[in-house]
Amino acid sequence: MLSSLNQLMLKRPRLASGVAGGFLGGCGDLAAQQLERLYQPDSDSTRRALEPARTALVGSFYCGAAAGFYFPFYAWMDVAFGRSGWRAVAGKVCADNFVALPFEIPMFYACTVAPRSGSTAALARLREDFVP
Repeated sequence: MLSSLNQLMLKRPRLASGVAGGFLGGCGDLAAQQLERLYQPDSDSTRRALEPARTALVGSFYCGAAAGFYFPFYAWMDVAFGRSGWRAVAGKVCADNFVALPFEIPMFYACTVAPRSGSTAALARLREDFVP
């Protein structure tokens, strides 16, 4: 089974990137929901069940982001900064933090918060969480 998965990743790396991004994003959201329930015992998240719609939105976002944005972006960074050495690492970290993240985080809120709470609430939450 692992050799089949490896062959798929070699033949269709963008698809593999999207599947991995969606899976890891969904698992990460489930973990975040559990942590919210554990560390915020008096909040609404404790009183409600896990939200599969939220997990599906987060997983879908990261599936698309991994395949549509990060796959070509990381390939570009390899060409622009090289594949090894401290200069390559420093350049890639700067590019990720100052080029990718300023676009990714607002898109994350638009794709995951807005469908559940509305665009006004998503914008307010983005201002509250991201701007500081």
